[in-house]
Amino acid sequence: MADFLVLHGSDRPRRRRLAREWGALVSWRRGLAAGSMEGSGWTVAWSCGRRAPVDSWTDGEGAALVLGDAIDGDRGRVDAHAFARSVSTGPGGPNGLDGYFVALHVDDFGVVVVSDVLGLYPVHWHGPATEGADPLLTVSSVPWTPDLPPGALDPHGLVGTLMMHGTAQGQTLLPGVRRVPAGHVLTYRSRDTRLVPVLELPETEAFRDTAPEAQDARLHEALSRAVQRHTDVADDPGILLTGGRDSRMLADLLVRQGVRPHARTVGRPRDHEALLARRVCERLGLDHELRPLPD
Repeated sequence: MADFLVLHGSDRPRRRRLAREWGALVSWRRGLAAGSMEGSGWTVAWSCGRRAPVDSWTDGEGAALVLGDAIDGDRGRVDAHAFARSVSTGPGGPNGLDGYFVALHVDDFGVVVVSDVLGLYPVHWHGPATEGADPLLTVSSVPWTPDLPPGALDPHGLVGTLMMHGTAQGQTLLPGVRRVPAGHVLTYRSRDTRLVPVLELPETEAFRDTAPEAQDARLHEALSRAVQRHTDVADDPGILLTGGRDSRMLADLLVRQGVRPHARTVGRPRDHEALLARRVCERLGLDHELRPLPD
């Protein structure tokens, strides 16, 4: 996963200082690629693996960033410039984007951030916080806020994390830092931060009396279509095969569609996961690579 930061406020020296602090927090591993863009009232920065799917665009007055694969139906993957153009047509850009991604647009007037509909890509926000006369909005993939006192903790966020194994009502461990819920777009205009719902799951009883076999077939069909949408054969696909249920199923769906990914497992030769992954590859006829754990 790629990390990102958005700072929106007029105090450029302060934004640059905070961007350096955030960079030191997320760039703990060597070999990461980093990038940044800056305007008169905003700063965007990111850090990711060198082969991670990242696209950025700026014209000096505004900027857009897409991390991951944002898929717009049959039109394919959305790049940063296309996302910037689409923001003018609605609060969250193109509707119904598929994939695991976060896409954002920023200019002097505000910020728009949208992630995958399931909310798996983390988006946290804080603010706008005021230091003097300058409101500052912070949006980041990691729970982070500037100038937080050492040891500061939100007890409500702690209780929610312990009980729910995740955020409850968006509250995190850090005071004032919230996580954007699934199916929502974060918008910031005229010093007003809003969460705009873009997806509501419909309630239906259409399949209530459907036989389990028919429901299983429909689920398999939906999974097959999802795998097909997310697989680009030209990219020489690979799969991280743990030997668990999810990765076994994904490998089988790929093979059934004529895609033969290169399988990789991280571990030791006698690990249960490595032994099971090797058996799966033998059954499916896939090349298997075992990467040892780092010392």
